[in-house]
Amino acid sequence: MAKNSESIDKGGVAEEALREYFKGLGSFVLRGVPVKEGSEAVTDIDLWVYTRSSPLSRHVTIVDIKNKKRGKAFERAIWLKGLQAAVGADDAVVATQGARDSAFKFASRLQIKVLSSGVFDAIVKRYSTEGQRLSLEDIEGQWRKVTLGPSNVATLMETARLEVSKGIDFATLNHWVDDAVRLLKEARDRERPMIGPITRAFYYCCALVAIAADYLGREHVLSDHDARKKHFRSGMIFGQNDDAAAKRYLDFAESVATEFLDQSGAAAAQIRSGFERAASE
Repeated sequence: MAKNSESIDKGGVAEEALREYFKGLGSFVLRGVPVKEGSEAVTDIDLWVYTRSSPLSRHVTIVDIKNKKRGKAFERAIWLKGLQAAVGADDAVVATQGARDSAFKFASRLQIKVLSSGVFDAIVKRYSTEGQRLSLEDIEGQWRKVTLGPSNVATLMETARLEVSKGIDFATLNHWVDDAVRLLKEARDRERPMIGPITRAFYYCCALVAIAADYLGREHVLSDHDARKKHFRSGMIFGQNDDAAAKRYLDFAESVATEFLDQSGAAAAQIRSGFERAASE
């Protein structure tokens, strides 16, 4: 868990401990993923757990954590089932100190897993006193002090995490790549040596990029290099991995250029060759 936990409350301690637990099982874990609809803040996901259980399998689990004796497991199970549907997670887990035997049966009907009180307490005890990583509270405290345009790094990173709750697609991947590039430039210009909060944010975005690439490429893990490259090039340029998308866009651009700019077709040909050259680069 975090080496400096002075700024963490009881709930945060449990979240950090469970993050370490799932990370130890080989999963990639995010804390505090916000969920919004338009400009309205809906809730947040305590833990978002991404697991690559095999070369052909990817699994997303959301975990709701309440470090209280009266954790209201029944209410949390109903609420979490709706959140699971909203964010498209494969699985959902309620982790609370207050789980009774009847809560397990009720959650099972909802296809929600409940972490028993004994296991919950053991995980918190085992993982709340070890580790060297900064807690989310500590690193966000550092990020809030670093200006970035009209806002700060903490705001940028919250927006990056928000994309997770919307579902990972090529638009999300492009978003995180852009964020990583921006943060790398800022870190290079403002941090010497590059070990400060901006550099940490850059590595955070790189991790998100890696997870997105793994998830979006899951159907091509057995394909050859050229097929994977084609898949990602089409997806990152057009927002989808539909090979026909490029042809539709180019055909439309060529028809507009021919009708309104140059009926000889020379402009259309120049558009196509220019696009293909840019795409290959």
